[in-house]
Amino acid sequence: MVIRVIPMPYGDCIILQWDSVSGDKRTVMLDSGTQTAYCKYIRDLLSQLTCDIDLWGISHFYSDRIGGVLKYIDDLNGGIINTRCKRWMFNFIDIEGSSLLCDQASIAESVKQGLKLSLFLNGLGFSSKDCAVASGMTYVLDNVKFTF
Repeated sequence: MVIRVIPMPYGDCIILQWDSVSGDKRTVMLDSGTQTAYCKYIRDLLSQLTCDIDLWGISHFYSDRIGGVLKYIDDLNGGIINTRCKRWMFNFIDIEGSSLLCDQASIAESVKQGLKLSLFLNGLGFSSKDCAVASGMTYVLDNVKFTF
């Protein structure tokens, strides 16, 4: 297994890659850094992948964790990147049907960012609720166990 901690001024992006027992290439992404970090460090790496991303986990919707994902969405829609993600996991907030009062600009921005990701995934046929992470939830991929 190769574990890459992408260097960036702030925020995080960790990429795990390995060959499964069946010989399939596996890729798991954890967070994505800012949009700037994505453009500088991650975009080229994703364009060189020979397989799709198996799982992309987002810890929370602050710009230093989800900013790169939002730029990735733009790249997919613009045809710059062809690498797809098969499974998404993130902290889910049911925005529909609820009124969120945001007194702090960072919270309001996080809600907008989470909504953009949710709408993108809904357009691909993913239910945001199916991507939701609960405390202690596990996901197993080729005998590698991820606990959130």
